[in-house]
Amino acid sequence: MNIMVKTGRCISCRACEVACARKHNSVSNIKVVTDGVKGAPVFCRHCGLPPCVVSCYRSALEKLEGDVVLLKEEKCTGCGLCIIACPFGALLMENGEKPHKCDLCYNLESEPLCVLTCPSRTLMITEIPEFEKAIRYKAYNLYLRAKTK
Repeated sequence: MNIMVKTGRCISCRACEVACARKHNSVSNIKVVTDGVKGAPVFCRHCGLPPCVVSCYRSALEKLEGDVVLLKEEKCTGCGLCIIACPFGALLMENGEKPHKCDLCYNLESEPLCVLTCPSRTLMITEIPEFEKAIRYKAYNLYLRAKTK
């Protein structure tokens, strides 16, 4: 299970941040970055080979079956190596405390709350091959439209 982002759809309403904070004791594990016009949600991508997991010398980050990367706060020293290692800037640390990250709401039986809450449907749950197929189909249709003009 992966959360995919439909770029260009985000309206920077921050509903995903609020939903995440409600689930995680007032701490949001997703942040919306905006340039003033367009926004983009930033969160853990639960990589196949997560550099954050490799960089953690205390084994505070663990990749579980089902592609979820979890942070075990009790093992974390707050050194920040995982933050440096993450290519997406998805691990967050505020006020010098320990980092926090998206856990895909793994203990819920539903989809992650950010996905359920997003009013513009920017976030969606899908498998990567299905997402890639949809993107290729869209690109092909754009190509056909341009070719017929």
